[in-house]
Amino acid sequence: MRFADKLFLAITVLLTVMFSVFGIWMLDSDFSRLLNKEIEQGNSESRMFHFLFEMGYQSVEEFGEEYAVSRTLNSIADSVEREGSHMFAAGTDGSYFYGEEYLNAMGFREEAEELMGSLSRSENYGYCVRQIGGGSYMFTAAVSEAVPGGICLGMCRELTAIYDDRDSVLARYRIALVCLLFVGGISIYLLSRYITRPITSLDKLAGRIAAGNYELRSHNKSSDEIGELARNFNRMADRLVEEMRVKELEAKQKEDFTAAFAHELKTPLTSIMGYADMLNSMKLTEEECHEAYFYIFSQGKRLESLSHKLLELVSMDKNPIVFKLFIRILVFSTK
Repeated sequence: MRFADKLFLAITVLLTVMFSVFGIWMLDSDFSRLLNKEIEQGNSESRMFHFLFEMGYQSVEEFGEEYAVSRTLNSIADSVEREGSHMFAAGTDGSYFYGEEYLNAMGFREEAEELMGSLSRSENYGYCVRQIGGGSYMFTAAVSEAVPGGICLGMCRELTAIYDDRDSVLARYRIALVCLLFVGGISIYLLSRYITRPITSLDKLAGRIAAGNYELRSHNKSSDEIGELARNFNRMADRLVEEMRVKELEAKQKEDFTAAFAHELKTPLTSIMGYADMLNSMKLTEEECHEAYFYIFSQGKRLESLSHKLLELVSMDKNPIVFKLFIRILVFSTK
């Protein structure tokens, strides 16, 4: 995978995660704020229901318990049941004074009785939020001691609207996120190609230099890291070309030296072979034999001298040359 593709994928994934996390956090915070507001409203309505019931019950308590409860609930129903709220009331024995038909029709009876059953004299108020039949509802319940034996006053408040709003906003956010990632992805892809273009150009230049075009150089003059890389690349290429030229010169010198040394060897060898053949094939006088022996010996010494010089040259390549500077200080003293 090319570097531009890696850069594109990395930035795209990072933006996707960032926008997703931020969007979910923002939507969840907004939804929590609305839900808490609805819960506070429901609790306020429940307290109002409790207050109105106790005030109304006390005003007609002299006409009997059953009549006072029924009369009070009917008189405050219009004030309490508004904006999607419904009230219900039940005695401690489980008998309903109000709202039983509504709970049965909506299928809320089990949740309402569970909430009322969890109340006690020490904790005489509670609420819960439930998802029932595709809708969302808040149930509140409070125990009133105004009626002998106690009575449980409850309310049901529908919260489906805010959940539907949350789902609608979340769906729109998903669409917006997809569009944003599509447009942003194209922009990131083009931007990654633009950023990595100098690196791609430098890579192609390196390939052409490796193929033998040693005079090619990068023309990137930017002041960023890529420009510095291009300048270092040019310096490296210049150094390599210079080293190659030095190596070529050294090879030519070694070739010339080999040819010259072979020529130097040929002359004494020819003399040695010639005089040796004369001694072997011809009858020579004693003086001529001494002369032949002399030439063979002298040319042999010449070969020996050449071999010693060659060994000295080889040792000079292996051992560094150390230059020592001797300074003689002459001190003149006059008396």
